Amino acid sequence: MALLWMDGFEGGGSSGYLNAYVARRYDWTGADVVNNSYPWAAGQCGGSAVNMYATYNFCGTPPLTTDRTLIVGFAFRPNSASTNWLVRMCSDNTVGVSLEYYVSGSTRELRVYRGGTLLGTTSTGNAFQINRWHWIELKVYCDDTAGTIEVRYGGRTIYTFTGDTQADASINYHNTLYFTRGSTIDNFYVCDSTGSRNNDFLGPVKITTITPNAAGDAAHWDASGGGEHHTYVDDFPLANDDSDYVESAVADRKELWHYTDATDIGDTIHAVQVVTLARATDAQCSDLKTLAKSGGGYESEDSAQTVGVDYSEVVRIMEAQPGGSDAWTAAALNSYQFGVKVG
Repeated sequence: MALLWMDGFEGGGSSGYLNAYVARRYDWTGADVVNNSYPWAAGQCGGSAVNMYATYNFCGTPPLTTDRTLIVGFAFRPNSASTNWLVRMCSDNTVGVSLEYYVSGSTRELRVYRGGTLLGTTSTGNAFQINRWHWIELKVYCDDTAGTIEVRYGGRTIYTFTGDTQADASINYHNTLYFTRGSTIDNFYVCDSTGSRNNDFLGPVKITTITPNAAGDAAHWDASGGGEHHTYVDDFPLANDDSDYVESAVADRKELWHYTDATDIGDTIHAVQVVTLARATDAQCSDLKTLAKSGGGYESEDSAQTVGVDYSEVVRIMEAQPGGSDAWTAAALNSYQFGVKVG
């Protein structure tokens, strides 16, 4: 797999704060949920975005890869005319290549660093004005002498570098990255160079969310009340935890649901990501598998993932339709059912 992470911040709310969403999805980075640090904002193409508001807040991914190439793309909207770090790639806990949003007088540009060493600027003058959306992509090949960096703005290369790109002399990869304060972020993806799909720049993307809207071909779990099972798992934009749910402790029991049709997504679908919010109901951890069933009846399941007693996300990213190499289309996606199976 080459597409490692994507987030449109749609699951956190339609107003107010995204603190609970950020704390759950990015909890390994110490996301602060106390001080209302992550206000909701209108997204780049509708929907939601996260406002990196507070002075010291940040959110970052878990370790994603050991491939020497890491690629990130995202939309950002500067909140103010002040210099701040924008995105930072890390090798384990050591900061490697970073982009800084730099402001000096009327100049707004990006600066590229390795650790604390300035490697150069994008020299785009006043391109990055505040309160406007900008599409940025950063690709880094990690090497102590022949490393490379490329920065793109709206799909156009605005900066390149060749030389030492390693954060640590003993580590030749960047495996995590995080955003810091000062900007509003949306439509965020991360890739490496492995696999045959999504192993390079994707260009500007839109990440949208669809939710269950009808019963599927399996309803074998127990619901917390009467009615169709999909009504207990369609919470959007913010899951309501234990207010309603389906549950099962019986191995191999399944749930499948139809989803709302995806609209306004264009002709190219890079991947489909299924996210399930789940927890175990006793001290013993439980395994959960993600199901996908095509309109033609082909059913596949992901590897089991373990969930504990606190709610966590079970994520499956499918870069092609399961069972083959067919690319996703809107028609194919809208014919699929997705669900879960006790692992």
